[in-house]
Amino acid sequence: MANGTSLKISDPEEMQEALVPIVGELHVRPSRGTDFHTRLSLKPKGKVGLFTARANSIQVHQEPHTPFFSINVPLGRPLSISQASHPHEFLDDINFTRPDRPIDIKAAVDCRILVVILYREMMQEHVARLTRSTRSLESGMQTRLSMKTSDGHALLRSLARLWSEPRAVNPTNGAQLRLAELEDEVITNFILAATEAGEDPDLSCPDTAPSCVRLAEDYLCARLDQPVSRAELAEASSASIRTLSRGFMRRHGKGPMQFLKARRLDAAYRDLLGANPESTSVTEVALRYGFNHLGKFASDYRQVFRESPSVTLRT
Repeated sequence: MANGTSLKISDPEEMQEALVPIVGELHVRPSRGTDFHTRLSLKPKGKVGLFTARANSIQVHQEPHTPFFSINVPLGRPLSISQASHPHEFLDDINFTRPDRPIDIKAAVDCRILVVILYREMMQEHVARLTRSTRSLESGMQTRLSMKTSDGHALLRSLARLWSEPRAVNPTNGAQLRLAELEDEVITNFILAATEAGEDPDLSCPDTAPSCVRLAEDYLCARLDQPVSRAELAEASSASIRTLSRGFMRRHGKGPMQFLKARRLDAAYRDLLGANPESTSVTEVALRYGFNHLGKFASDYRQVFRESPSVTLRT
């Protein structure tokens, strides 16, 4: 890969060795049987570690007192992730791990995951500047973030932009500045989401609008691969289209149908990043989410994620 390293691995210990420079010592095994096949894509950046992994089945254990936080995004398949002996299944949620707890990740069939490593020492400096507090990030930190929320949407978009950023062999000052800004965007979105400081419910919309907007958001996010009419949305949220439009503009800066399109683009990105290019096509994914004009889909996709859908699929 021009933008990193892609490895096909059939030995769990080889995967452990490949990840040591990013995450340190960890224990990797298949979650069932003895057969193990993994495709690991590493994209070293500046201050942030970044990789995707696809495995037929996998279980990963890491002891506590790691020097990092991690962001774990499932790509198309559920993952069981446990910290402090509390397993949770993740599919439409992003998982955050903490340095002070053991990490256990398990997937029985076709694991696909995007992992971002944020080193603790560097993170504490950002926390102090962003929250104006000396408390540690672990204090009161959330470990689960729904991709349906504004915070989840913002974090996923910033991760996509960072993943798509080319890694220059001989970076110019401009390239270094761009990378630093993208990493700062990811770090900021993570801290705001993890500390519940990112979204003020009072800024949603006036009077009865907050509850109706949340109902409309949930309704749309549950139907990303289905047609949705404005009349249907108004009925489901018990509000007029005018009220919903005003509420969405205040909360998201876009109307409900633009919100739906943005979430569908995010879903297409996740599907393409986690798909097998030998059995999945860009056309198939675009049509799944209602993008019937493939040229317009590719243009909108590139504008958001800074690469074509075919490049994401091949990653």
